[in-house]
Amino acid sequence: MLPSIHRAPYILLAALCLGIAACLAQTPPAAVSPWIREPVLPQARGGVASAWLDGRLVVAGGSFWHEEQKQWSDRVDAYDPETRSWINLPPIPAAVASPGFASSKDSLYLVGGTGAGGGAAAGAWKLAHEGATWAWTALPALPEARAYGAAALLGDWLYFAASTPDPDDLQKAGREVYRLNVLRPGDGWQVAPPLPEPGRCLAALAAIGDRLYLFGGCRGNASKQAVNLSEALRLDAEGTRWEPIRLLPYGIRAAAAVSVDRDEIAIVGGYSAGPTAMEQYGPGYGFERRMLLYHVKRNRYRDGAPLPIANAAVGLALHPERLSVVGGEDRARSRTDAHYSIAREELRTLGVRRPLLVCLGDSVTDGAGRSGVTADDTYPRVLERILSGRDPAPWVIRAGKGGENTRQALQRFTSVVKPLPRVDYVVIMYGLNDAAMIDGSPVERAEPRIPLAEYTENLRALVAEVRRHGGRPILCTPNPMTPAYPYASRGAYARAGDVNFMVRSYATAVRKLAEEEKAPLVDVDRVFRRVRDWEKLFPDGIHPNAAGLAMIAKAVKAVLQPANPDATRDEG
Repeated sequence: MLPSIHRAPYILLAALCLGIAACLAQTPPAAVSPWIREPVLPQARGGVASAWLDGRLVVAGGSFWHEEQKQWSDRVDAYDPETRSWINLPPIPAAVASPGFASSKDSLYLVGGTGAGGGAAAGAWKLAHEGATWAWTALPALPEARAYGAAALLGDWLYFAASTPDPDDLQKAGREVYRLNVLRPGDGWQVAPPLPEPGRCLAALAAIGDRLYLFGGCRGNASKQAVNLSEALRLDAEGTRWEPIRLLPYGIRAAAAVSVDRDEIAIVGGYSAGPTAMEQYGPGYGFERRMLLYHVKRNRYRDGAPLPIANAAVGLALHPERLSVVGGEDRARSRTDAHYSIAREELRTLGVRRPLLVCLGDSVTDGAGRSGVTADDTYPRVLERILSGRDPAPWVIRAGKGGENTRQALQRFTSVVKPLPRVDYVVIMYGLNDAAMIDGSPVERAEPRIPLAEYTENLRALVAEVRRHGGRPILCTPNPMTPAYPYASRGAYARAGDVNFMVRSYATAVRKLAEEEKAPLVDVDRVFRRVRDWEKLFPDGIHPNAAGLAMIAKAVKAVLQPANPDATRDEG
């Protein structure tokens, strides 16, 4: 379950067909979904625990909303696939939502979570089928109450990690990891090797062989808002320390994970938007349909079959033949009764090929860390979301690099685009560093860093390289600057009395080049100048804030084919 104070939005915006003819393409028909819609959960709940036990899908606990009030549940339902019906099982001894949960062949384990009223819980429980009845057994309580943690079974050990003692203050999310021997529960919880900095909660945890793998999660910032993490970790074979593995393609929290075979872990659903997204896009923004498959030997992610609906905090349970997804949080202050299953051999079904889009540029494309922008606010991340209502779902690669000019971009193209097996679109946005009349020292210049003629030819060469690689180039003018730019009152800017006197000519060159090359154009300069008080979108005078970057994303969308970007990954 996502903390209610941190929910952010996800609107499925209809993709526009506004574009430039060179950028339009027929959208292939969506593939038939491999997911089967099963009888819905009797009560819509999110943050449930789930497992296949004794041939039934067991769903325990969770939270739901009733008359604008959040409620915590002790309810336990079991689905019988033979009769395609649900029955009630004995309730949990205490209502709980978002516990860490794990299962063996015959038992479901619940650890911590949020209890009635929303505070952290310390209780741990085991559900097992004993003879003709189902029964809950109390396990030793955690050393302290912990919420939003994840659990996994590794051999006889039940691990619990990535939690917080205070669900309302995610800055307190910790590094603590505990483990309990389920064959000797009387020995109590032991302290296991802690996670590396930073502390986190709402992560996904799974076990394969003798290793534990932890993906994503979040931590709180100074405003007590949740900041998603893309870090992924592995507990070494000796069980002595956590070590980093390949970053997730995007920051995510409240995803679920399960090992689907000896080599791969499925990471399902979750929430990927930034803390300020709700005000901009609505209560459903950021809830994910994505499934990633992580290969433990190759240390690589690939796409799995996307969920039928966007969902976070789902119940995820693996059957010998099928993977089940049940319940969850489909938007802020909402829970779903959805229940779907997919055959294990269909997990890698993608249907139509996903387009690949690379956003190449300078610090405006990179975005994060400037003008109050987080990685989730960058225009490539926003772009993927505002196109997310349709299939197929392209990858959007954020390949911006602060301080880069077109001369450097030509050199970096080799490492960014050429290694890709194919590319469909490359968005090219440069000019601010090329046109700069002051170096960062700062040192005043008599001429721009990259002369206008060379800038134009560098862009032309990038267009040719993209096309040589089989992609479609999309040119963008550089954005304007404002008098808030730190060097606006120095050197050539002061003499001209106009901070944009040089950038304006570089934007004009891009427009002319786009016409000559018959390439799609995103006129970022005019996008901003058409807005009243546009200068307020540039707190530091040169880098757009989150609202400004969202405007760029929408402008890029307007020249793209109808598409559904469903995952973003950063270069490297």
